[in-house]
Amino acid sequence: SILNYYENFKDSFIREFDLVKYIEIVVEDLKTGWKVRNIINPINFYEIAEEYSLKPAQDPSRIPYVPVNTLPKEIADIVSSLRIDGTSSPIKMDDGVHIIRVLEKKKAGEVCMLEEVKDEIISTLSTQLQKKDLNDLLSELRKSSDYEFKYELLTKEKTDVTANLNHEKIQVLNSNDSAKTDLDTLKKEDLN
Repeated sequence: SILNYYENFKDSFIREFDLVKYIEIVVEDLKTGWKVRNIINPINFYEIAEEYSLKPAQDPSRIPYVPVNTLPKEIADIVSSLRIDGTSSPIKMDDGVHIIRVLEKKKAGEVCMLEEVKDEIISTLSTQLQKKDLNDLLSELRKSSDYEFKYELLTKEKTDVTANLNHEKIQVLNSNDSAKTDLDTLKKEDLN
């Protein structure tokens, strides 16, 4: 099972990047940003986000972890500097003014959670099962196949090939002898 595989190989699943789970409110201007920042708290952040944010508010229970290194630099710097449950001051960016609240963090170098590596484990287990099934099939095919070698045919063909090679060698030698004889005859005729 997936859980058993994870438990057996947990130490091999080390997180390569910092991860963060955060929620944000994006408003048009700094004035609105500071107004919102002054009324929000950890309890009402989601409701205030639904009311004021230009971007759709995400349900905090459904927000995924994201690698910090994939975030825009300004946001990556903010989430890295905030503590868990910390909320940023309004930050002006190209698409508006952001107020960010960090919900959770996971550090690089720690063992990954099952949710982070579940797809990788499924892929590994699937590959292992396919290899096992293929090996079982090949084993059955080997057991059910009969191979019969007729050694006498192999030795007969070898003898035939050797005889043919020897015959061709004799022919070459004979043709060389006749060429030598023809050359000797020509030399004698020229001398006369």
